[in-house]
Amino acid sequence: MKQLHSTGIPEWLSLPPEIRTEILDTIVDLRLPRWSALASVSKEWQSVIGARNMAKLKLRKGSCFDGFEAIVQQRHLVKHIYLSIELPRYSCHHCIGSDPPRHQDYDHMLGKGIDRVASILSTWKTEGPLTLDLNATSPSDTGYWAKNFRFDDDHDADAPIPGSGWHDPTHGWQKGVQTDPPDFSQLQQLFMPVVLRDDQHPARDLPPITAVTCLMIRRQFRRYFVPGSLDQLLGRLHRLTDMIYEPWSSLYTHVRPSYLIDRIYHKPPETTMTFYKRQTSNKIQKFSGTARSGRICAIEDIG
Repeated sequence: MKQLHSTGIPEWLSLPPEIRTEILDTIVDLRLPRWSALASVSKEWQSVIGARNMAKLKLRKGSCFDGFEAIVQQRHLVKHIYLSIELPRYSCHHCIGSDPPRHQDYDHMLGKGIDRVASILSTWKTEGPLTLDLNATSPSDTGYWAKNFRFDDDHDADAPIPGSGWHDPTHGWQKGVQTDPPDFSQLQQLFMPVVLRDDQHPARDLPPITAVTCLMIRRQFRRYFVPGSLDQLLGRLHRLTDMIYEPWSSLYTHVRPSYLIDRIYHKPPETTMTFYKRQTSNKIQKFSGTARSGRICAIEDIG
């Protein structure tokens, strides 16, 4: 017979283990304020809530990097690292009197963030799957023409709900409705190239990273890496087996969408690489090949 509180509610330990686990998983799914603090209730709660809290880490500011570096005993729980660099605000370059953003500064910030995380990951000796997800956003990205874009959201299939700041006739918005869509030039602040400089530190002079098995660049990352910018990082990822890349059309980026496929020659000769490319039409192609040939030997439409 189950033990009951005076309120008639069953006591926690009287519930079957699988029911308790489902309840704890539901707590995590709800993401209520301070839900992660509940991991301190007991070892059982720590095993579920703590593990799921550590499964995906979001790194955005310098203070996050310090905490990330301090993770030692819980490294095996981390399955996904979402590096989303917070870029400074900028002015609309189509507005009179505004100064254009200094994209070189953005390149430096993004490169510095990647270098810091890569340096920390080079000390990890975990053997399970681990995804490194790259992104960079500015609060100004949705401040002008692209109010209806999602830049930092796992679920971007549905349009965001119009907010109070969506009345901006100067940038084509009237009471939450886009009445004047931006032209190509007006969107270039969002789709600017990212140039990472690694001339001073070739990959062969830096410690390898064996923890990361998947590199992900999603479509939420509107900016794009110019060819060669990721060579240093790719050269260090010795256990990389998968790359998920969701490029935007060349109408936005002026770069061949599948150029990253050519970078598999950085892997050890017998490494098998699987490369997933999803265009904005949601068509998914799967490329497979080995680093010995330096070429993709199979292309498969999977969605």
